[in-house]
Amino acid sequence: HNHCLVSTVSCCEHLATMKIFASVVSLLAGVEATKSSFQRDVLSSADRKARLLRARDTAENELFKAAVPLVEYEKKHGKIPGREPSFMKNRRVEEDEKDGGEDGGEDDYFADDYFINDQYLQSFNGYALKYVMCQPIQRFSEDAVENGEYNSMVTDDIVILRLCPRNQCSSSKEFGCSYNYGEYAVGLSDYLSVMLKYAEDKKQNLCGFCGDCFGRRKLDEEDRDENEDENEEDEKDEDGESEEEDKDEEEEDDSGEEDKDEEENDANDENDANDDDANQYYANSYCSTYESLCDNYDYWCDEDYGDDRYSMRNEDYLDYIDCVKVQGQGSYQGSNMYVRPRCNAKEGTIKMGIFYDPYCSQYVDSDVTAKEFTGVPFNNTVFEEFQDSQCMDCSATETPPYYNANGYMCNKIYHEAGQCFSNLPY
Repeated sequence: HNHCLVSTVSCCEHLATMKIFASVVSLLAGVEATKSSFQRDVLSSADRKARLLRARDTAENELFKAAVPLVEYEKKHGKIPGREPSFMKNRRVEEDEKDGGEDGGEDDYFADDYFINDQYLQSFNGYALKYVMCQPIQRFSEDAVENGEYNSMVTDDIVILRLCPRNQCSSSKEFGCSYNYGEYAVGLSDYLSVMLKYAEDKKQNLCGFCGDCFGRRKLDEEDRDENEDENEEDEKDEDGESEEEDKDEEEEDDSGEEDKDEEENDANDENDANDDDANQYYANSYCSTYESLCDNYDYWCDEDYGDDRYSMRNEDYLDYIDCVKVQGQGSYQGSNMYVRPRCNAKEGTIKMGIFYDPYCSQYVDSDVTAKEFTGVPFNNTVFEEFQDSQCMDCSATETPPYYNANGYMCNKIYHEAGQCFSNLPY
């Protein structure tokens, strides 16, 4: 009995040992299985992705080595079929036929650094351009590494614009429209260059318009005032004549006065007729419609407007829209920094910024402003109009007061920007 009891205990212990051993074996097997699964699902997958990325980078490098700028390609081979949406009716072919098929390239394409020659203008009739946002984007720069810069990452500020059907573009919507649109991405410096020249073009057109309308009215008023002054002087001369003149002399004077009165009456009638014609012209034209735009015509259309040390013309900012090295003034004399306009994505603003590096990527985040450091009278609000939420009609027009300023601007943006037209109807 005792033997059986001992044997039973031994058997129980042996059975427990066997269970523990089996558990350990199962645990070890699970570990191996987990390890195998980790290698298969994680390590192998990561290795496979790395191989694919290396292969993609190799292919892209080979493609970039063989790539040429689009403008150069199109000079040699012509425009790429289907690159332009069907609504953009390029008149290059028609003009080439007139020129015997010769293409002068970029020199013929641009009249200057802003205006595109009329024969190459795209037609954006029925479309409007909407500013969406300005977004800083960081990228790796080999130039920064080679030049020994503190940081190899540089910042590019990119402006996003949307080309919407005019009747669907809403200024209250962030993106303007949700379908049948094209998108542009353009560097901030290029965008501001276009918009500063666009603002100057609008100003010149408006000043010319106001000069034609209200400059003419001003001249008419000055002529009328001059005639009235002459009449008053004549009347004074007549009152001062002697009453003791004899009857014959009085008769001669009366006769002369009658002739003079007739001439003056004829002149006044002619002036009244001219005034009526002028008033008719103003009443029946765009002059009366846009009269309020010309209220300060004499001030801001003056050639010397903004030509002082306290303000800057729009075109003056063109000297600072790229990353420009500047010397400190006043208490900052002896220091060198760099300035250019800067996107602040958090605040949604574009303002002149000051930087440590020649790539204008390391922003001087302090109380010092570009205006204080350089002594240049930068205006922090000058770029606000270029972030306007309003939809800008791109249709070609010769209607005053701005004429075709919008059409030229939309064409220049189209030429400068990266484009995506996959959402446009063809």
